[in-house]
Amino acid sequence: AAMPEADRQVYDAFVRKVADLRRAFSATNSIRSEMNGKLKGMQTAILDMPADAQPHLATAYRLQQELNQLGIRMNGDYSLARREFETPPTIGDRIGRCEYGMWDVTSEPTQVYQDAYRLAADEFGDVLATLKRIAEEIGALEKQLEMNDAPFTPGRWPEWKR
Repeated sequence: AAMPEADRQVYDAFVRKVADLRRAFSATNSIRSEMNGKLKGMQTAILDMPADAQPHLATAYRLQQELNQLGIRMNGDYSLARREFETPPTIGDRIGRCEYGMWDVTSEPTQVYQDAYRLAADEFGDVLATLKRIAEEIGALEKQLEMNDAPFTPGRWPEWKR
């Protein structure tokens, strides 16, 4: 069926918005995962540094827990889902609903898809801001590790003076 031009423009604009949100979501999810791995390495290095490890371990643990909570908001609680508990829709679920729901459609997006996009976009904005704050805190923790002669951790530039 041929779409009227007005419907096509609305459809195209919505599909582009969803694609942009998916791109940003995927990049953010990847960064979150990398930060999670970085924190695990930092926790190991903290245990091997000559300075008092406790305050640094507490910070790393808190940041790890925050990343885990962001992961649940973004992708769901796999532990609950495996045990067949109901889980609330995640950001990824809502984006996927929009993507797959509009796959073979030849009309404007329904209110359900528009609402799913709005909810995903609103929640994603909060997640992105939180992740940026965590990244800053990880950077500060890395500086503390360098100042305390912690062993190498991936991605951390060493301070070296001749």
